[in-house]
Amino acid sequence: MLHGKSKHIGIRFRFLRGLENDEIVELRYCISWDQIADVMTKLVKLEQFEKLRNMVGVTEISKIC
Repeated sequence: MLHGKSKHIGIRFRFLRGLENDEIVELRYCISWDQIADVMTKLVKLEQFEKLRNMVGVTEISKIC
């Protein structure tokens, strides 16, 4: 069954696949532990938060002053 929202997934998939075939972008698998966006969108444990924060390049204010 085709729904309005699901048809866009196919369009985006084909678009990205075309970019990858043309070697404009490289798609790589990223395990969930290394998803940098999670630090902004999800509740994460302190250890993971600090790791992702450092990957983004954000520093604690106490280390600056």
